[in-house]
Amino acid sequence: MIAFCRLLPLLLLAVVAKGQEDRLSEREAEMERRIRARAERGNGEKQERDGERTEKDEEEELARLTPEERLARSVRSNASAFCRFVPALKPAKLLPGQSGTLVISALFNGQAVMPSPAPMEMLGGSRQGVVTLGGLSVQPAEMGRHASAYLGRPVYDNYAILEIPVTVAPDAPLGTKQPVSVDLRFDIYDGASAQPIGRFVDRINAEVEVGRVPDPAVVGMPVAGGEAGSPGEAPSTAAPSQAAAPAAGSADRVLGAQASTSEPESQAPPAPEPEGPGATEPDWSRLAAEDHASPAPFWIGGGVLLLALVLLLTRKK
Repeated sequence: MIAFCRLLPLLLLAVVAKGQEDRLSEREAEMERRIRARAERGNGEKQERDGERTEKDEEEELARLTPEERLARSVRSNASAFCRFVPALKPAKLLPGQSGTLVISALFNGQAVMPSPAPMEMLGGSRQGVVTLGGLSVQPAEMGRHASAYLGRPVYDNYAILEIPVTVAPDAPLGTKQPVSVDLRFDIYDGASAQPIGRFVDRINAEVEVGRVPDPAVVGMPVAGGEAGSPGEAPSTAAPSQAAAPAAGSADRVLGAQASTSEPESQAPPAPEPEGPGATEPDWSRLAAEDHASPAPFWIGGGVLLLALVLLLTRKK
């Protein structure tokens, strides 16, 4: 009992010490949480301040950039809200080894315009299957008529015509339909303020058909050589001397005919003689009498009526 009493204070001290250690550990954990929260808030505020400085710096940097550099930093796709492309192949079909032109009409909407010279270039490769594409060319622009900022200056304010040469491979089979894709990078401006709207990259899809287009010659239409031909008739390739020979002969015949008609008549033309040894002159008087004679049925009918009338009169008497 005395030993237990001696150990009891030690046990109480151990329990108290354990409780204090738990409270100290909780306090330390709470302090750590507070420190960590303060650090996170500080980092967030710092990031916000850094972000504000970055946006301001970007705005200042954009203000210092030229329009070309500004467009190069923001390239967009799908310019359908400002421009629409319509492709067409001329001629409609190409034979193996033949060349044509892919004509693309760019139609602008609203105030969208494209200055001249056209800020446009073609991207991608030139060989696509059996078709080889050439370089891009744009027809010259007309003077501005609709865009207020470009009045009197060359500008594409309504439409632009693009042309790309197309060549079909010599070994391309007939009936082949080769899809062709053309990637264009171009700039669009505002026609009212002359400020750039943006730089765009669009893809135009077309189709090249390998085949023969019927093109018959039209009768009466001038063909090669200035002569009117008929379907399937080749232009004349005769030499000038050979072609002039018939004309000279016809001229001689005309001159001879004129000479014969210009000679005075020396005697009256002879009356036509009856042909054959026993032929006689036709009796024209009989035909004249037949023309003046009355029809026979009229006289017969009149005689019958007159006879009937006489018979009726004799019976009454």
